[in-house]
Amino acid sequence: MAIDISAEQRKEVLSYLFEREMRAHVYTPTWVSIAIDGRVTPALTFIVKREHRQFVCMPEDEMVAIIASSAGANGSNFEYLENTVHALHEFGVPDPALDALHRRVCTHIDTAKLTTAAKSAAA
Repeated sequence: MAIDISAEQRKEVLSYLFEREMRAHVYTPTWVSIAIDGRVTPALTFIVKREHRQFVCMPEDEMVAIIASSAGANGSNFEYLENTVHALHEFGVPDPALDALHRRVCTHIDTAKLTTAAKSAAA
């Protein structure tokens, strides 16, 4: 997915992106060439540094539990996932793997709420 930024907005958008994406230096900002409608144009992408301490590969069950219960400086991990899934759908480029992960996290959260409610009712 690529978003075309007007020359007038470029400085503001780049500043925002670097503020948001480079806070923990997990990514390497990289200019690449992409083709859109047969026209080659430069594009900025952020490539994860796999050696960074914040990059973690883990089993999906563990990932679901962490996303359901964790938050960072910009909000909850669940909100970030949900916003990403919804935005991809709005742009017409849904990601089936993210959709499946989102469903699993929603189920995990719903199950946790039911468990908490049952424990409260039993007490």
